[in-house]
Amino acid sequence: MDFRTLGLAAVVALGVPLVGRAQVPLPPPAAPPPAPDDRAPLTPDSGELAAPPSPAELVAVAAPSPARRALGLGAALIPGLLVGGAGHWVVGEGETAEDLLWLKTAGFGVMTAAALPTLFTGASRRVAPWGVPLVGLGFSVFGLATLADAYGAVTGGTDGRIRRSEARFTGELVYVFIEDPQFAYHHFVAPSLAVRLGRTELAGRLDQATDDDNRKVQGRVRQRLWGAVAGRGEGGDDGSALDLRVALAWHRHGTEGFTVLTPELAFEGRYDLARIGRTLRGAFVVGELGWGWEVLGYDHLDEAFTDVFDLLLMRAGAGMYLGDGAGEVQLFYNHRRDDYAGGLSGSGIGVGIFGHAGARAEVAVFDDVRITGEVRVGSAWVASLGLKWLYGEVGR
Repeated sequence: MDFRTLGLAAVVALGVPLVGRAQVPLPPPAAPPPAPDDRAPLTPDSGELAAPPSPAELVAVAAPSPARRALGLGAALIPGLLVGGAGHWVVGEGETAEDLLWLKTAGFGVMTAAALPTLFTGASRRVAPWGVPLVGLGFSVFGLATLADAYGAVTGGTDGRIRRSEARFTGELVYVFIEDPQFAYHHFVAPSLAVRLGRTELAGRLDQATDDDNRKVQGRVRQRLWGAVAGRGEGGDDGSALDLRVALAWHRHGTEGFTVLTPELAFEGRYDLARIGRTLRGAFVVGELGWGWEVLGYDHLDEAFTDVFDLLLMRAGAGMYLGDGAGEVQLFYNHRRDDYAGGLSGSGIGVGIFGHAGARAEVAVFDDVRITGEVRVGSAWVASLGLKWLYGEVGR
């Protein structure tokens, strides 16, 4: 007997008992369990695995306590002066802390590499034109990384962002008060107007003293090279941008008997720190680097303009947005000393080197009306308060 015959006999033998019991009714099969409802709340008795928490829930659970944030602020300001990202390490944001450490290290390296030859050569004319700007650039990155570390350690990021649309026309009327021991003027009225044409912005401003023979007329053209552009739908909520600015100013000091003509060329930039880490949402940094010339003419001389001086245009600042496009506040340092604020005064080796520092704010009263304010401190005190109108809104 072969194997196929044996297999057939086994199947028949096993099937006989089953056929004999075929008349006995079998119980109906159990109904399949109902499909789980994702909308139903999970309970301990449901027998289902809990859904993973959302990113927002994870952030809420992992949010540092106020005491931990206070420690983070202290770490950002004390050891953080030398070790970048110390505040973020304390609050448990290691990835952002590492980015800030690299930024601060790079800034310190550039500053040191440029400062040494500048100092050892006595700021010679061959070294200073490139050494001084690099020192300023490195120091700006070094200092702004410290401010960013403190901001992120304390706030953990905010929902503030830049205004989602730009105006085709922007007008502003500003009152300016100046306290300068070298000049007799105090009160100024300063109207300005800016027109945006795609990637290009044309603007002008007049500063007119009401108690002295002093006026300043400025005109500028700003070209957007990278970043959000009005009417192009680029950028979204990100205010990061890079502009090229060409400007010309005419400043008449009638009482003192001289006139200053200032052409300039500079790059202006803004960078939203949310690109670095979520704890830096709502914060931004600004900067400027360029060159200008100060041309002076005196009333008692026959020549129109006799003296020409170079100007290093350098500015660095940090700020934060107020709500959803409701304005912003900013702290800044401006290296130029030819403006009304002049340069920081005092005694010692650094006199005449530094520019002025200041703070500015812009707060929306309505969507198209804003209040602006600014304070600058150099050899003079300058405070201003203005009202800004926005017209012809265009999406970013």
